[in-house]
Amino acid sequence: MLQIEDASAIDMLEGVDILNGEYVFWDADGNGVSIAASVTRFTMEIGDATSCAALFPLRDAFALHAKKLGLPNFNVDGRPEKFGIESRRN
Repeated sequence: MLQIEDASAIDMLEGVDILNGEYVFWDADGNGVSIAASVTRFTMEIGDATSCAALFPLRDAFALHAKKLGLPNFNVDGRPEKFGIESRRN
């Protein structure tokens, strides 16, 4: 899981991986985001980000990631910026 706060940081991702669905993107509110990419034999270009339907909820991604990290009580209730606050208090 990777947090990208500046759109220019998306350039570090491989365009072919974006095209192949290796990444799923959400905005800060948990809404889906689509990143345009084009890859030719000699060039790769990352394009604009647009809103779209999320493939699955951001909440589910955080819950799965927390489980993989061994954090079974990780709180994924509420808005995305509130995720995990309860587990940090414990």
